[in-house]
Amino acid sequence: VLAFGGARNSITHERAILRISEEGFSIVGQLAHARSDPTVTRTAEGRLLIVGGNAETSAELYDPERHTSELVAAPLLARRQHTAIGLPDGSVLIAGGTKSRQPSFAEVYNVATNSWSLRAQVESPRVTSASLLGDGSVVINANSTLRRLDPSTGQWTALVRPELRPMG
Repeated sequence: VLAFGGARNSITHERAILRISEEGFSIVGQLAHARSDPTVTRTAEGRLLIVGGNAETSAELYDPERHTSELVAAPLLARRQHTAIGLPDGSVLIAGGTKSRQPSFAEVYNVATNSWSLRAQVESPRVTSASLLGDGSVVINANSTLRRLDPSTGQWTALVRPELRPMG
């Protein structure tokens, strides 16, 4: 188990990468930037994409085999408390968590080209979860509203919530 970043004066010293085991923890690396509330997503080749935190526009790839981290292309929007998910083509989708309460856009990071691209606008910056479906689309929960994104077209579809009725 690895832990990344942390708050000021915390055990993680904001930039430390910790390996946590039954025996305790040890520092195995260091992030390029101090981060609080970033996302960490495993890429297809096994590295970890670390995005945002502290409402930053920065990202880095961490290699867990060599315990090294390198800065990569920065996302287009500053993010904190966002969500991220790996896509079937090896790219990573991030959504929500922008610096302000204004609507934000989902972004996709292409590992092969080290580039970001904007996708569809998300009505709420508060995106609490993302789930990958079998067809490659992603369902997000944005402020208790479910939306389905087709990453290939960048189009959102609102999902109708079923009416909940008491049992009995």
